[in-house]
Amino acid sequence: DFARLDGNAYTLQLADAATPDGFPGLVDRLGLSPTQVYLLRVKRDGSSWWLLAHGQFTDANQAKAALARLPSVPGLARNWPRKIQYLQREFDPLGP
Repeated sequence: DFARLDGNAYTLQLADAATPDGFPGLVDRLGLSPTQVYLLRVKRDGSSWWLLAHGQFTDANQAKAALARLPSVPGLARNWPRKIQYLQREFDPLGP
């Protein structure tokens, strides 16, 4: 559960979109299991927006190293390490 992760750790934001419809396919193409990713709904400009995050890493360098190990696939865009506490403030824990 994302709300219970260490806020001082980092996660990888793999993608963001207005709907999460394409995320399962992206997870498959990356060779990740659904248990390795977090689907987060956040508010942007008053509307729901979706983020796909992966993992929990001690620091940004560990997160960058994990990103470098992922295959390059279509749809993997706007990805970078994010401090978990900032996403925990943004996301809606109630889901859809």
